[in-house]
Amino acid sequence: MTTHPEPPVALVKTWITLFTSDQDQEVKDRASEMLLKAFGDMKAVAAFVEKHKIQLR
Repeated sequence: MTTHPEPPVALVKTWITLFTSDQDQEVKDRASEMLLKAFGDMKAVAAFVEKHKIQLR
């Protein structure tokens, strides 16, 4: 299994901000797509958020 390097924390914060924002659904869908592409599933996203103490709204 190939492991990919983690994306930069600032980039993940941007994706999460867009995903949880009041933006158009298209923007939210794209942010979700980027998170899933980078991590594989939302469980891995949640682990990254916890590891890096990223504040959610």
